[in-house]
Amino acid sequence: MHVNHLFSYLFSSKKTLLYTTFLRKDYFRTAAVLTQSGVDYRTAVIHHKPVVREVPGSEGLTSEYRFYVRKNDYHQADSMVSSQL
Repeated sequence: MHVNHLFSYLFSSKKTLLYTTFLRKDYFRTAAVLTQSGVDYRTAVIHHKPVVREVPGSEGLTSEYRFYVRKNDYHQADSMVSSQL
């Protein structure tokens, strides 16, 4: 996605941040729940550089996964995701 498209998407009044996670398993679980419920969604993946060496047990949590939905789908999507996680 081009930077201009990313900014217009992220700052569009038609999309609302629904859920953010750093865990890949939560990413796939959330995507499955939204797909099964028929809610259209978009994701943004932000890769962070580790500030310090990886701490044992941190599992290298350097990717942030964000789910965005339409404003009018937010309440339905929120209840579906909340009940499954």
